[in-house]
Amino acid sequence: RVSALMSSACSLWRHGTALDVLTGGSRLLLAPPANLKPPCHSRKFCTSRVHRFAVKGFESGVPLQVSAVQAQQILEDAEDDPESAPILLDVREQFEYDFCHVKGSVLIPTSEFADRCDEVPKDKLVLVMCHHGVRSMQVVRFLRHSGWTDVVNIAGGIHAWSDTVDPSIPFY
Repeated sequence: RVSALMSSACSLWRHGTALDVLTGGSRLLLAPPANLKPPCHSRKFCTSRVHRFAVKGFESGVPLQVSAVQAQQILEDAEDDPESAPILLDVREQFEYDFCHVKGSVLIPTSEFADRCDEVPKDKLVLVMCHHGVRSMQVVRFLRHSGWTDVVNIAGGIHAWSDTVDPSIPFY
């Protein structure tokens, strides 16, 4: 149990969230104090995969949504282990994707999603984005209802990504 708790706490810390031991929940750290170290103090105790979160209220332990900055950090953390790297799923339409997209993202338009949802892996974390986060939230809820557990909406979609992560992606 201690190992699992340390593992969850370390993963949360790296993504700007602190585990609240008293309530079993978590809270977002806007700016962690500089003198605090991550709960594991080293990779020695961190046995979790980068995409595991301990957030109260979700059966799978994976939050319903993350910010664009958190999503980018999750993707960067996984670069060392391509085998378990998350999938960045874009559910906008083809013309939107052609105008701008995040490098490495996979396109399955919402209009085709019901017929193509079996292309979404169940054994990896799937970060879902659209233009502003509405369609992607619908897709996340659909997938969770259909048996996927590791699917997360990117709040604000590609608009937030362009605003907070990569300003070279144009707004539209």
